[in-house]
Amino acid sequence: MDINRIEQMIAALSTTITARVKQYHKERTYLTTFDGNTCTGSIHWRDQNKPGVTPKLIIIHSTDQDCPIHGKPQNGQRLRIYVGTDSTKQHAAVEAIERERERTTVARRVRAMETAIHRSKGELNSALSFLGLPHLDPDPNWPTRQSQLSQ
Repeated sequence: MDINRIEQMIAALSTTITARVKQYHKERTYLTTFDGNTCTGSIHWRDQNKPGVTPKLIIIHSTDQDCPIHGKPQNGQRLRIYVGTDSTKQHAAVEAIERERERTTVARRVRAMETAIHRSKGELNSALSFLGLPHLDPDPNWPTRQSQLSQ
């Protein structure tokens, strides 16, 4: 492999890292828009299949996860929140659960992006070392390994 091809590969990898960092910052900014008004519970309907009976919404939380809206389960017990038949309350509860699912998805995507950026930086620095060139100074906008570990 000639030096020109290696230089092209390094330039392409650097461009890829820059694009990943840009997308990372967009996703990270979006993640901050979730204001804690999310619910970690799951939806359960009572009397949903009974003719002539209005279904009642109950939100059930796991025993080991705090909910930003409803708090922390006590003594390993599940939190059961009765929402009832009020359609306005039902709609708000369902939206809060959907926001939490979106927040969780975005957080996973951000962690995956951090991993991909670190892997790409490692590949780039390996190529530079192979050529006897100094390692790339990290861009201050790139996520640090510490930010990845704090998630």
